[in-house]
Amino acid sequence: MLDQAPRRPALLPAILFLAAAWATPPPTVLLLGLGAVVWILHRRLLRRFDAALLILLAILGTFAGWDADRRRAQRLGDAAISLPIGVPFERSWAGSLVGRPQRIDRLGWLVVVDARPLRLRLELPTPTVEERERLARLSAGQRVRLWARVRIDAETGTARGWVKSSRLIERLDGTVSSPRYIVQRVRDRLQDRLATLYGHNEEELGFLSAVLLGQRSARAPDLEARLRASGLAHLLAISGLHVGIVGGFLVSAARRASRSPWLRAAVAGGMLVAFGAVVGGAVPVVRAVAAVLVLLVGEALGREGEPLNRLACLVISLGLMLPDRLPTPAFALSFAATAGILIALDGDDGAPPQGQVSAAVRISCAAYLATAPLSAMHFGQLAPWALVTNLLAVPCLMLLLAGGYASLLLADVPVVVDVTVVLTRTGFAGIDAIARLVDGLPASPMFVARIDSLECAFVCCLALAGWLAKPRPIRIVARASFALSIVWLHLGPPPVVPGGPVALLLDVGQGQALLWRDEKGTTLIDAAGRGYGRWDPGGRVVRPALLERGIRRIDRLVLSHGDADHAAGAFALIEAFEIGELWLGPQWWADPRLGEIAAAAHDRGAAVRLVARGDAEDGLRVLAPGRHRGGRDGNARSLVLTLGVDPWTLFVPGDLDGAPLERFLATESVPAAGALVLAHHGSRRGTPDGLLDRLRPHVAVVSCGRRNRFGHPDPLTVRRLSERGVPLWRTDHHGTIRLEAQPQGWVVEAER
Repeated sequence: MLDQAPRRPALLPAILFLAAAWATPPPTVLLLGLGAVVWILHRRLLRRFDAALLILLAILGTFAGWDADRRRAQRLGDAAISLPIGVPFERSWAGSLVGRPQRIDRLGWLVVVDARPLRLRLELPTPTVEERERLARLSAGQRVRLWARVRIDAETGTARGWVKSSRLIERLDGTVSSPRYIVQRVRDRLQDRLATLYGHNEEELGFLSAVLLGQRSARAPDLEARLRASGLAHLLAISGLHVGIVGGFLVSAARRASRSPWLRAAVAGGMLVAFGAVVGGAVPVVRAVAAVLVLLVGEALGREGEPLNRLACLVISLGLMLPDRLPTPAFALSFAATAGILIALDGDDGAPPQGQVSAAVRISCAAYLATAPLSAMHFGQLAPWALVTNLLAVPCLMLLLAGGYASLLLADVPVVVDVTVVLTRTGFAGIDAIARLVDGLPASPMFVARIDSLECAFVCCLALAGWLAKPRPIRIVARASFALSIVWLHLGPPPVVPGGPVALLLDVGQGQALLWRDEKGTTLIDAAGRGYGRWDPGGRVVRPALLERGIRRIDRLVLSHGDADHAAGAFALIEAFEIGELWLGPQWWADPRLGEIAAAAHDRGAAVRLVARGDAEDGLRVLAPGRHRGGRDGNARSLVLTLGVDPWTLFVPGDLDGAPLERFLATESVPAAGALVLAHHGSRRGTPDGLLDRLRPHVAVVSCGRRNRFGHPDPLTVRRLSERGVPLWRTDHHGTIRLEAQPQGWVVEAER
């Protein structure tokens, strides 16, 4: 099974290193690794010295993974001396700018501040022209003071937040000088030059900023969505593909310019290292630059190494140098794609495939298959069209990179810069045309149920066995099993039709999304969401929860009102699922967000239906508002619904509370309900005594964020329920809450 070991001695140590570093818990993998080494020694597949080396590397991998956790914990420990973890809070911060503030989309800008021991990633609303000019005068390393609302993530150690206005950013005296800030100032100047050359087209400028300089903050959302659908989103992150094209040009030029291998290595390697620093130094960039440097040094020494063996050495060395990057998706995807490509080009007999077309097809297929399990685990998304689009996009990318970097270097040469700009725009037009052609086709993109780490490891082991196993029958069985696993990843779990009504109140933080399923279909009431920040509960929580249950179609998507915490996540669902009907209240036009959602749903083939008091279908009844009544704010316009039939009824009042709720109780007939979803996340005025007296619920559930700043659910509401003996289930305490119909009524349980 280990016939590759003599030719690639670093391969098995690298596999054990990664397994030990990524596993949970590490001691378990150490025992498995020791057992494997004992078996290897017993079968005399390796010498004792090599086996001892394997044990050492496995231990190093384990401590590298532990060290990553220790570094994050230490960073948080320093910050947590006076700061809460996992809870949003406001305070004044002082630190140095990591880079100049950048526009991230039509709605906001991004400011990154090094406020040691934390690095803050802060968003602020789009500034005015005057404020924008003031922000443009800021540069990397400058000291600033600002007031921001921040949340520190206990798992990742990142601190993200929100600045209400750019006027809250105050420039202080002094500038921090360090190589990192100097390089960032160079990036900012190149970004200014790029904006001068290509600034008239926002999509083009955003794409070029990402592809040429690694400035992902300037991306265009619509273009990014098309690239994601067509499997070309990886082009937005500078990776081994980009570095390989640039490195190939530099190495080729160095070979023509000098016969000295050491001079070639010094010049080409130095320029490539400088390039890697300017474009940001992400994990794929570091990996690709290191690979080229190893190649150049090997040529200078007169030793031609085996590509997979070099890659295995890079895995171990970079893992030890950057242990905090080991658990990141970028690390895994970068090395997996490269390993898949090298294996495909190697062939079964050790000979590369004949012909450029055959090699290109193998590369595209290998990169997709090698990264598919990891993409399903980390993102719940696959892009089958990438098998074709990448073949077409690479020539366009080469043209774009050549023209783009030439235009930045030759911006002051009048005629030449015009030619380079034309080349760059031609390359961009080609990539955009490919993305537009594929966008809208079936499975572009394909959202799939996420797999856990053990399932991903199992699929990866099948791939390794299909390549490494020496007996041919084992290789055939492993490859067939791997192929079936890939098909299973794309198809996902089969849908499960419940025997009776089932309701799931999803744990979406300070928002709401309620899934209702029965034999008549699937209804989703509200889709969660956020009005600020880039973390979308609709795409991160609601969509995976539905896919994991085999749901591919939502018969009715009901949005109670237009507040972001109830409706903003609908965009992610419309993109991923077939929507039968979109239900909106009679005053939907008063909220621009609902208008955008209705347009997106209509474009995807959903029927948009305006509902009001008296409308009913399949056990779903609308109690309020009337067709010609509503309120001035979004909460007062909220739909009030009941679902199911007695004794399995569920009352869902949305965010209706206060005076509008009192008017509703005074004018409308409210039937009894077995279960109640607390109005407005359990606000003080959302569950009055009059409502509880009419409903007489046996159980109450509420969707609220952990330690939210509103204090939901309000203590008075909790006390009212307790006095009536109504148990309260909370998403901040119990996670996702499941209500299942049983003969005796609702049975409630928590799903973590």
